[in-house]
Amino acid sequence: REDWLPLNASPNIDLPSTPAVFAGYGITSGEPRRDDYAGVDAKGKIVVAFDGAPEGVADNSFARFNAHAKA
Repeated sequence: REDWLPLNASPNIDLPSTPAVFAGYGITSGEPRRDDYAGVDAKGKIVVAFDGAPEGVADNSFARFNAHAKA
């Protein structure tokens, strides 16, 4: 729980032979427009993403993607 934490739905896999890709915050949203998966081929790979939502958005548009955000 210090360096990394898999999601509860993460399957058991053989990590040494499984490729990984980075997907920013892992957000795909129509409004506000954002697609962290654009150009990312995640099929059959481990997806590494930042926890929460991007900081510095003036209107807090991505707060709904952040489990740690205060309502």
